Amino acid sequence: MFGKATFAREGDASSGTSARAAAGGDPPTPSLREVLESFDTMHRRLEVLVPPPFDGKGMRAGAWTIPQVIHHLADVHAAGLYRVRRALTEECPRFDPYDHERWAELPDAREAALVPESLALLRALHRRWVALLERVEPYFLRRTYKIRGRRRPVTIEEDLLWHLEHMRQHLEALERIADGADAPITDSGPGV
Repeated sequence: MFGKATFAREGDASSGTSARAAAGGDPPTPSLREVLESFDTMHRRLEVLVPPPFDGKGMRAGAWTIPQVIHHLADVHAAGLYRVRRALTEECPRFDPYDHERWAELPDAREAALVPESLALLRALHRRWVALLERVEPYFLRRTYKIRGRRRPVTIEEDLLWHLEHMRQHLEALERIADGADAPITDSGPGV
């Protein structure tokens, strides 16, 4: 997933829906604002799917329960914000990957009663990301970090796009389950 991404500048012809994308060409390059707004939109969709109070009954979905998915998203986005903050303040910091599957098996990750806290944490993390990234100069989004085992460093911009796509995939699986489809939920890959 980690390619050379570049956010479009606000008002740029490559931002939003373009004639090239409409004609079946490359998809439009989102602006930073569009990406940050997408996090908010997806979070609202997630809160509609999992309204409090949440008891978790009948919510098994493949390999993970619904609570495990919600807690996983909060964990992944907390780790992402931490990496971004370090990349903004250090020269290419290094991180060890963590095992998302094993984290999903920890006792708190199975607690349906903690879903409201993870939803609130996810909302707070997104607000912090927005507050931070709206105020940095665009060239800071090209700063990088390194994950052990990866060939090349990851830019902040790539990290943000990965988190957006990761959340979108989990949200779509949750929506299919809410619609009665059989959509097993596990993590979609090694992530960041």
